[in-house]
Amino acid sequence: MNRLSIASAFFVLISPLCHAVDFEPGFQSREMAARQYTTSDAVGELGGVPVTIPKHFASYLEYDNDPDWGKRRTGPTPPRTHASRIRSFGFDVRYPDMQGLSSPSLVEDQKSYTIFNTPWIGVSVISGDFYSGDGFLDRILYQDTEGARKRASSTIYEQQKEKYAGLTIFHIIGVDENTGTPNREYRNARDLFVAYHKGTMRAKAVIYCSNRNIPSAGCKHMFSLDNGQKAEVTVRYRREDLQKWNSIQESVSKLILGFKVKQ
Repeated sequence: MNRLSIASAFFVLISPLCHAVDFEPGFQSREMAARQYTTSDAVGELGGVPVTIPKHFASYLEYDNDPDWGKRRTGPTPPRTHASRIRSFGFDVRYPDMQGLSSPSLVEDQKSYTIFNTPWIGVSVISGDFYSGDGFLDRILYQDTEGARKRASSTIYEQQKEKYAGLTIFHIIGVDENTGTPNREYRNARDLFVAYHKGTMRAKAVIYCSNRNIPSAGCKHMFSLDNGQKAEVTVRYRREDLQKWNSIQESVSKLILGFKVKQ
């Protein structure tokens, strides 16, 4: 099973509101399906740190060595402890108060919004076997800039002079030879925004946003936890909220770091 299976599927199967939706019966593994109905919090090790994750923040949780989707486990399920390595999970949370789907009223609150005004954001976390290694943000950025030029890709991002909310802006360059349409104007084209750690060229956040001029245009915001935990975090929200990227990143980080077991 490759590292992107759960992480990708979690956000491929999302509604336009950027919320995770229920997987079809049989799509996820039996164990993952069963966990959706557990009454207990999840325990494990997240990026080297023991954690207890409230059940409403532990959707579609997988541990290292869990069976692939659609496959049965050979032998009994091992007991889960704070040494069990977590490789992925996700949740929806309301920004800025960071309330999860912990009650029927909050579930109804999420449903009461539309794609044009929802404050709910989707979060996925990957670690363990799925973790792609330190510096993953810099590698992502390289692949779409210098790396794309070397590959002669049709999608090459080039840095712009202006900035937005402290973010360095990159646009897709070039024109479609067949239609004469700028590559940046295609329906699925995205703009790239990057935040760097102060005084360095190391990426702190990499954010892709749809550049369609519609209220529901979305952003995919990637970052790593700053406390040394080896975990990758992806947040999805409306482009209208991009100006709040730093507050969103800090709030989501604080929430996840709060899962750490108190010694």
